[in-house]
Amino acid sequence: IGIKALTPETGYGYIRKGAQEKDFFQVAEFCEKPEKFVAEAYLRSGEYVWNSGMYLLTIGCFIREANEHAKEIGGRLNFSWNDFIEQFDTLPNISFDYAVSEKSRAVIVYEGDFGWSDIGSFDSLAEISGGTAAEMRHIDIASTNTFVHSAGDRLIATIGLESIGIVETDDAILVYAKGRSEEVKKIVEQLKKSGASELEYDFDQEKK
Repeated sequence: IGIKALTPETGYGYIRKGAQEKDFFQVAEFCEKPEKFVAEAYLRSGEYVWNSGMYLLTIGCFIREANEHAKEIGGRLNFSWNDFIEQFDTLPNISFDYAVSEKSRAVIVYEGDFGWSDIGSFDSLAEISGGTAAEMRHIDIASTNTFVHSAGDRLIATIGLESIGIVETDDAILVYAKGRSEEVKKIVEQLKKSGASELEYDFDQEKK
């Protein structure tokens, strides 16, 4: 399912529509997250939809396409459920799009025109939530266009900020300029290189 592109988003992947057949389109091309000027050209052309990452397919289709285009993944589907789960962390770190969809000749796209957001960045989360999460304690004095989110109940106070996002978790704090939250992946890469413990999510702590 592709989503009708309404704005030149740079945080979404795109799909270029091919020939139309009935109420769907052949997929002409999967496109990476573009630069702003490229996204603007996509929007003007009317040939592109946002890649929602939502798929409709049968289990048989998934297995067949995985076996053909991503054998390392497809081969694991023959394992028992317990063996599959046990070895899950040894699977290639690759998205379904890269591993299968972009190589498959069996993909078509329906153009969806309904309320949807990827919520793939803190900027998207801010847009959906209307700014600051209502349930958290936030005191602000004379700030504009700010987003504040806390995973706990910690008081966060802001003074005179403009176009700033603040995200607080149990073990880290992110402060970023609004519109640049996609760049958090650069921080993640640095954390990976340094082997930082903050990359590990504590599910047991979440349950508590």
